[in-house]
Amino acid sequence: MNKKTSILVVDDVPVILQAYSEILRAQGYEVWEASTGRQGLQVARERHPDLVLLDVMLPDLSGIEVCRQIKADAALTDVFVVLVSGKATDVAYKVAGLESGADDYLAKPLDADELRARVRTILRLRNTTAALRASEQRHRQLVEMMPEAVGMSDLQGRFLTVNPQGVEMLGYANLGELLERSVFDITRPEDHERVKADIATMRETGTLRNAEYVLLRKSGDPFPAEVSAAVATDAAGQPSGFVWVAHEITERKRAEEALEDQARFLANLAQFLGSLMEAIPAPVFYKDVEGRYLGCNQAFEKNLGVSREQIIGKTVYEVAPKDLAEVYHQADKELLKRPGSQNYESSLLYADGTRHQVIFNKATYQDAEGEVGGLIGVILDITERKRAEEQIQLLADAVQSTQDMICITDQENRFTFANRAFLQTYGYTAEEIMGRTPD
Repeated sequence: MNKKTSILVVDDVPVILQAYSEILRAQGYEVWEASTGRQGLQVARERHPDLVLLDVMLPDLSGIEVCRQIKADAALTDVFVVLVSGKATDVAYKVAGLESGADDYLAKPLDADELRARVRTILRLRNTTAALRASEQRHRQLVEMMPEAVGMSDLQGRFLTVNPQGVEMLGYANLGELLERSVFDITRPEDHERVKADIATMRETGTLRNAEYVLLRKSGDPFPAEVSAAVATDAAGQPSGFVWVAHEITERKRAEEALEDQARFLANLAQFLGSLMEAIPAPVFYKDVEGRYLGCNQAFEKNLGVSREQIIGKTVYEVAPKDLAEVYHQADKELLKRPGSQNYESSLLYADGTRHQVIFNKATYQDAEGEVGGLIGVILDITERKRAEEQIQLLADAVQSTQDMICITDQENRFTFANRAFLQTYGYTAEEIMGRTPD
């Protein structure tokens, strides 16, 4: 429900006081009355009327003094005061009245129609002014609540106002210190040409968005900031200054630098690991958690006769012989199910069509989130070792099977080996003579 418009009439002439009050009440206004200056001042402070019709010539305080005190009271900012006089109508009185803060100065006598018209006009002006003031207050509160630094400058860049966050960000003790400065005082000399260019661009385009600057605190310490701005206009729509919004991005810059350092480290590490993998003479491969190949080294390509382009994105079923694919797949599946390391012997078909005995050494690796990202494997060819082991075993069997007595001693002539024929002939066991010298 809208508040009823209220008017305080202050006049020491009862007839005039009653006449004005009746005319205004007939128009639907809420009307309060006072017949002295002090009484009028008290009612104004207690009830906060929208408008005060105030006689200039009062028996105690003059209307001009009452007006001055009303206008000096911050709680009565939206109260409009109209001075009315039938005697004090010369220029000096009018000037004094307007200088006291009066919003209008009327001369008596006023007929009913003129009074009604004047009051309507004054109230429209009062309501518009109050609405503008309320809007300005809301915007001021909003600006002061914003975490960013917000300021306004004239067209030359001289600061007209800055919110508390801006004062603090720039290291000044109070707003007054900043009002003596301009945007050129808070930027480095080497950036001044750029500032001038940005101001010129803003006057043409109306805005500046997310420009990174190095700003200066009062102490001279530089810090990075992101700055946006827009042209402010006057009532005629003409440029009157600039609204600036800035926030410090020191932490963001540090984070960006840290990410860049990490990216460089990871790139160098990847290059190192890639070179290391290529330098390994044994075949090396790595897969994702689905068992698809992600890459391999040159030894893998050479020994198995496939290029990395041919295997990337494929599973072991598409690369290995059918009789071996299931073995490899099950081993991978078990390792990914229970992350860690794994090794086992198997066979591998080489590019020349030969099968080699190999050992698969595999281990899981983690991704950036600490989850299992896949596995990496190294293939060790043990074909020659197996052949050597077989030859040694054949030789050992031959030595044990011969009827000739064979024994071996070390440099101190202590037994290190004796075959069965030797032991049977002399009636010893291997435990009895090992490490002893012949008698």
